[in-house]
Amino acid sequence: GGGPGGSDRLTVLDTTGSADDIVIQLGTQSGNGSVSVNSVATTYTGIEHIAVDASDDIGDNLTVRDEGGSNTWTVTTGPDEDRIQVTGRESIDYRDFVNVNLTNSGGPDLFQVAPTGLRGYSGTLTATGAAASPLTDVLEIIGSSGNDAVSSTTSVITMNGKKVGAGSN
Repeated sequence: GGGPGGSDRLTVLDTTGSADDIVIQLGTQSGNGSVSVNSVATTYTGIEHIAVDASDDIGDNLTVRDEGGSNTWTVTTGPDEDRIQVTGRESIDYRDFVNVNLTNSGGPDLFQVAPTGLRGYSGTLTATGAAASPLTDVLEIIGSSGNDAVSSTTSVITMNGKKVGAGSN
């Protein structure tokens, strides 16, 4: 039991040289859920920290789905890799992916992303809100303490060279 500093850790590795699709589905209780690698799913219970390591092959993608409640997601530079933290849930550290997708399954969510310094993906990190009406999800891009270079299109914000997208609900 306990927070991300606890002892229960699940490490997920991809297959080097192939395009891997890794999906983490958070369960209804903290520490419980499932991990799917190329559509082969494994459930986990009592886990405090998940580490996911891809090999930066073309097509290596990570998707994290919540359990459908109202959540705050933070994406920051972690101690060794980038870290996704959904409030009150197991932390998820990841590295060497092309794209990272954060998916809200329901309820109003806040996605807080600090892209400067993120190094766990080379393509785009996309936050997709729930397909409910009215749309209540928020994507907040957090700048650094320095001068940030920011540009945007209708669906992607680039800050200091890192792309963060808003998915379609």
